[in-house]
Amino acid sequence: MKLAFFKNALRAFLFLLSFNVLSQENKQGDQKTRLQPINVVSSIYDSCQLACDLFPSNVDYLISTDNLSFEGIVNESICYKMPPAFEPGCLLNYENQKWVLVKILSGSNLEFDISNSKNYDIDAAIWGPIAEQDLSNTCEALGSFPKSCDYSEMHSILNLTDANAGDYYLMLITNFSNASTNIEIRQPKGGSVKYSYLCPKDINLDSPLDGNQNQNAINSVLLSSGLGDSTIISANSGNSVMLLPGFSTSESVVFKAEIKECLNTSENYTPPSAKIECEDFSNHNSNIPHLYANGYTNELVGTVFAKSTPQYSSDHVNWHDMTKIGGDEGAERYFYAYREEYIKESWVLLRTAPGCPIATDTRSTHPYSYFGEEDTNLWVVPPINEYADIDSPFWMSSDVVSQTTDHEVYALYLKPGLEQLGYRINGQNWRYNTENVSIWEEYNNRYLNVTRINGFSAPKDFIIDFTQDAGATIDRYIVTRNAAGGHFSVTATFNRVADSTVTVQTFQGDMNVKMKLGPYTSTEHFGNCFELGQQEPGDYVYPLTSIKNEYILDENILIRVRFDHSTSY
Repeated sequence: MKLAFFKNALRAFLFLLSFNVLSQENKQGDQKTRLQPINVVSSIYDSCQLACDLFPSNVDYLISTDNLSFEGIVNESICYKMPPAFEPGCLLNYENQKWVLVKILSGSNLEFDISNSKNYDIDAAIWGPIAEQDLSNTCEALGSFPKSCDYSEMHSILNLTDANAGDYYLMLITNFSNASTNIEIRQPKGGSVKYSYLCPKDINLDSPLDGNQNQNAINSVLLSSGLGDSTIISANSGNSVMLLPGFSTSESVVFKAEIKECLNTSENYTPPSAKIECEDFSNHNSNIPHLYANGYTNELVGTVFAKSTPQYSSDHVNWHDMTKIGGDEGAERYFYAYREEYIKESWVLLRTAPGCPIATDTRSTHPYSYFGEEDTNLWVVPPINEYADIDSPFWMSSDVVSQTTDHEVYALYLKPGLEQLGYRINGQNWRYNTENVSIWEEYNNRYLNVTRINGFSAPKDFIIDFTQDAGATIDRYIVTRNAAGGHFSVTATFNRVADSTVTVQTFQGDMNVKMKLGPYTSTEHFGNCFELGQQEPGDYVYPLTSIKNEYILDENILIRVRFDHSTSY
């Protein structure tokens, strides 16, 4: 609450403000171990904490102030641990610690004058700047010699040179005297700063508060001194203000109270490197949104590439964060996904963060009823006399959306460098429309070194033969396909006839993101291509997960293994 006292006659009065509040602030009073969730906030005082971890661990609960008065710590009542490489400088003794985060607003050469009400012996030092303005680097800053250090008696003076606006420094003030005194730090000479502190359990000050100050506490604030017009004290809404006997507000305004939550609402401690840049999620651009409605699980499934956590909305009202499931190899992006219950057909909206442009994934969320689970008759083709394994993974962009004679294959990728490769579908005419080049993939926004077979149509299940020599077949695969919900959920199983080995590629992942299919990890060439080794004919079901199994993209990937190319099973 903001307390404004307008008459000098009131400067000696004792004012008690008591409230039960969950407040977290950066600078004042007792600092302790990591601030816990609000409902167990008192536990932050129960054990020692690494001193330099105080601020990065509590960025949501740090409150800034222009000036700060606080009780000197006595009897080691606040326990801190120092990082292994801590460099104390001139502080041969650094008991009774008070840590303050200092952000430079202006000025290059700054002088901090730290005083105390009883003129007792206090010491101080300041380290920094914290690398990249990232509070997670705070402990590293304490491994270097302090920029300034003062162990003189009564008050301490610290000097910073060559400071830059936006930089953070870590200030330590110790109460060497171990006696009760109020310590005060004001704005430095030569510039301006913001101080931050984690709020203490209680505040008990008996000297005047000068300058603009935010004073917050978890339990109570006891002030027995004159208060400047700019003093601010915050509490949760609904708590009470108590005046000591002999004081009233009946004849004149003695104070003004602004009751509010004691949380960080004024400062943003996000380092420049972590600031979110809006990304473009327009349909089928370099961010590759993939969307389908999974008919098996009656849910929407979507994936997208992004540098930071994107958000999606299926009802165009509520927004939800997507989940990171893998890294985009060779790029600075990550693969994100979401799964949620299918309610009705609609467009799904995508954005980087609030305030960023909104893009519509224009794929339909209609759940396809055709899954392609049925076994089919295959063409009868002559046997191969001599095999020469092309030894390649496969990645196929395909379509299985309705029970028709033929289904589209938009492109089939194999490993690069397969010279003069030809192929035949179901024993029909040889084709040589393959490319052994670095191909620009507009959906992936990168070049891929692959052997690419251009699009063709084929039955749901078909036989593909390969040749590298005048039309003689050297390798044969029986390909079976199925889908959970259209193009972006197609799974293709490549069954090598020669040795009964199985390669599975599911379009639900991405070719440049490592994933797992049951116990099988994806190949080096294509992220969602899996080598299952030798398998017996039959149907298998595996979950498609992130590489560490912490996220399931689809728990039921159907794999049909078959090697007899004359009849169906």
